[in-house]
Amino acid sequence: MLYEPVEIEVSAKYLEKVFREIKGDVCLIGGWATYHIVNKNFENTNARKYIGSRDIDIGFHIDKGWSKEQLKRSKFSATIGLIEDMDFRPVGFRFVKDFDSETGRELTAEESARLPLFQIFQLYVDPVVDYVHPKIKQVLGFVPVDEPLLSLVFAEGLYTTTKLFGMGVLLPQPHVLLAMKLNSVINREKEHKKVFNMQVAQLAA
Repeated sequence: MLYEPVEIEVSAKYLEKVFREIKGDVCLIGGWATYHIVNKNFENTNARKYIGSRDIDIGFHIDKGWSKEQLKRSKFSATIGLIEDMDFRPVGFRFVKDFDSETGRELTAEESARLPLFQIFQLYVDPVVDYVHPKIKQVLGFVPVDEPLLSLVFAEGLYTTTKLFGMGVLLPQPHVLLAMKLNSVINREKEHKKVFNMQVAQLAA
């Protein structure tokens, strides 16, 4: 197993928490998107569920023509505020919260400072955009990571809508998600990430 059960459980809890608060069209990407695309076929084949994810990746549309005021009112900006209200702290373009790696209990900053690293599980939320607006750093104070292939979801409509948490959630079509994974694999150091990409291709077919 790539991740510990407690990590998947905590991540799933916050995945639901974030998506229940987000209003509007955003796209679930990354490991949790893979899970919801391939799990049914995987479970039918292997009699067990596909592995979940540890991090939460959410895709957003940014329009090239937006003004600074439109950026401030965007779904991306609103979600950043939501994530911060959940006490995730910014680390570059990511947001992170610390948990006890054995119990899954949320840790305060003081507790994290006292514990050895092996006792801390860090949950990351990665807000990803299809286009980095030139004024976005002025508005939000950081430059988000971009995935240009998200334009296939938002501009070309290459997505499916699945019922999660009592609402419709956008998922990239399997070949788009696979392309995103292949696009990122060159930056992956772990061999299991390459195996993971092969599983996406096989199970989504």
